[in-house]
Amino acid sequence: MKLKVILPMLLAGIGFNAIATDMQQQMVDMSINQMEARGNFVTLAELSGLDISTLEQEYRDSFKTCFNEEAFMQDEENDTFDQCLMNEFTTNIGVSKAKFQSWVDAAEDDEDDKEVMTPLDIWFTEMDSLNEQIYALEDKQQLSATETKQLQQLEEKKLESLAKRPGVSNKEIAAIKLELESLRNKN
Repeated sequence: MKLKVILPMLLAGIGFNAIATDMQQQMVDMSINQMEARGNFVTLAELSGLDISTLEQEYRDSFKTCFNEEAFMQDEENDTFDQCLMNEFTTNIGVSKAKFQSWVDAAEDDEDDKEVMTPLDIWFTEMDSLNEQIYALEDKQQLSATETKQLQQLEEKKLESLAKRPGVSNKEIAAIKLELESLRNKN
């Protein structure tokens, strides 16, 4: 009788353990893949001087050590897991938490500096620069011949830029080209 009860429990326990191990491996792989996609290991390698494969393996080992399903599931903020991961990873790569945090801060500063600009953002920046130069010349009481020529070139460049604006229609491009031609023919 005991064997009939204990044997299925043991087999169920082995099955659960295999599922938990598989789930743990999937979470580790997912985390590693996300970090690779974001370039975290490359950035960390550049900042630390450590090899990417070493960083990845130490992170993998740290993740496995810290992944305790019960504690992980009970901790809504993931503070326990994050703290364990920080302790394990810094120990495994042989640096202090403060040094590691300085690398993380530097990497975050780099990310902020690399703010992605859309083609439209780039176009608006170019147009702002052209408009500022045009307004600066137009505000002058009297323009020299060089400044007059520069103003005309800036206005032409502005019209050309308008034609290159992302999302501009063919009809708008034709109207801009006509205006550009009339501006050029004026001289």
